[in-house]
Amino acid sequence: MNPKYIGPIMKKISEEMEKQANEQLKKYRLTLTQGKIILFLSDKPEKRATQKELEDFLQVSHPTTVSIVRSMEAKNMIETVRAGEDRRMKYVSLVWGNEEIYSEIRDNASELDRRLLDGFSDEEKAQFCAFLDRVYRNSVC
Repeated sequence: MNPKYIGPIMKKISEEMEKQANEQLKKYRLTLTQGKIILFLSDKPEKRATQKELEDFLQVSHPTTVSIVRSMEAKNMIETVRAGEDRRMKYVSLVWGNEEIYSEIRDNASELDRRLLDGFSDEEKAQFCAFLDRVYRNSVC
C-alpha cells in the first residue's frame, strides 16, 4: 500500500462504519451522531450534561451542536434547560429511551468494533489503536 493514499482509505472506512451504524440505529429513528449523544448522556449519573460538554465530546462547532440539540429536542429525545443565572449555559437532559435500548445501542457499537478488528491479535489491536491515535494527533497539529 502506498502511504500517500491513507487518507482516502480512512475516509472509506469511516463512511462504511457510519453507514452500518446508521442502518442499525434506523429502527430508533436515530442518526449516528444522535446515537452518540444518547449513549453519552445515558452514561451520566443524572442523564444530563452541559451543551458545552456535548460540543467537546462530539468535537464539533457550537452552531453544529445547537442544530443537533434542536433536532433531537424536536423529536422529544432530549430537553434543554438554562443553568440558573448564567444565561449562556444550558443543560441537555436525556428524556428518550430506557436502559434496554441504551444497552442494545452499545452492543451494536461494540459488535461493529469487533468486526473491524476481526483476526487481529490483542497485541495487534493495541498497536493499531496506538497508530490511529498517533495519526489523529499528527492530523490536528
